[in-house]
Amino acid sequence: MPVVRKRSKKLEQPDRHPLLDGAIAHFLHSRVSTYDDEKYLRPYKRNLVDVLCSKEALHGALDAANALFLNLEKRGHRVILAPSDAQYSRMRLSHREGEKKVSDEDYRYGGHGGPAKPTLVFIDTVAIGLTVFEVSEHVEVRYVGGESKYIRVGSPEERKAPRRPHDWTTQQWLVSGRLGVHAYAPYNAIRWERYWRENKPGELLSMFAAIAKELEAQAPTIVTLLEKEAREADERRRKWEIERREMERKEAERKRIEREAQREKEIAGTISNWRLARDVREYVEEIYSLVNGANLELTEGGDAERELKWALAYADRVDPLTPWRKDIEKVKVEAAGKPCPDCWKIHDAESVGPHDEPAVDVPGQNKPQPRDGVMSDDDDKRDHRT
Repeated sequence: MPVVRKRSKKLEQPDRHPLLDGAIAHFLHSRVSTYDDEKYLRPYKRNLVDVLCSKEALHGALDAANALFLNLEKRGHRVILAPSDAQYSRMRLSHREGEKKVSDEDYRYGGHGGPAKPTLVFIDTVAIGLTVFEVSEHVEVRYVGGESKYIRVGSPEERKAPRRPHDWTTQQWLVSGRLGVHAYAPYNAIRWERYWRENKPGELLSMFAAIAKELEAQAPTIVTLLEKEAREADERRRKWEIERREMERKEAERKRIEREAQREKEIAGTISNWRLARDVREYVEEIYSLVNGANLELTEGGDAERELKWALAYADRVDPLTPWRKDIEKVKVEAAGKPCPDCWKIHDAESVGPHDEPAVDVPGQNKPQPRDGVMSDDDDKRDHRT
């Protein structure tokens, strides 16, 4: 969290601030914005001091930025490009005079056209972003058809330009030659900004002392805003944690209800299949009773016998007790040292540890007795499973 402390000792200053050394060459190596007719320079070099202006105002804008930076450093404040190991963001610039709302469409310089890093002044540990820019104004212009350009109405160039039948006048944003300074908090969490604009070219130089004092006075305000945002962020995280836990509780309850409903559905299907298997077996038994009661026999291999055998096999397939019977039988034969009905091998039921738990009694069945008073691990596991 930034804090405000006493300014450091003043140091010897150069005539040119380091951020401005060689900057003019990079600004001259630029694309020119063609949106409307403002023609702001957009340098190819991205790690560059934050200055927005036209080619005509370039020297004046760089001189103003130099004077502002030196004035701030004379007061003990460091002016640098944002360091790479910290996250600072450049606030969008409203460079148009009198514009009430800056749309995303008109934020082009603040977006991809701006520098890669904001220019910062540190009031002790509080960072404040700085942009020196040329003010754009909404003025009446005449479209000169022969030259396919807009010229400010009343300017010497407009008075000299020949009038043609297809010329017309309209309103356009044009650079004014007047400069301004935009100061802002380069922290995404808060919004704080100030503007200073010239009414006449050259007035900005006389504003630097007032700008420096305003920045020094507003540094504690930025700290307060950051502290407030940190508290609000903690409160939002706390509320979100409560909401997240409540959502997890509701989701767990929903899944429990779904599992319970699924279990009820499954048990209903299991009981239905069990009754079906029982009824099929009773049906087959009743047929055999009828045939035997009449002193008759079913033809071996005949249709009736095949149908009844299929019915019994079907009953075994749908009967939910079939896996239980198989497991119980497997445990019994293993405990008796008989071949396993699945693999026809005799499983060793004698090698067990001293602490093996006894097998679980199966309802309706006699508990299998281990040979020589012990049960194997497999016996123990199968007994528990059954």
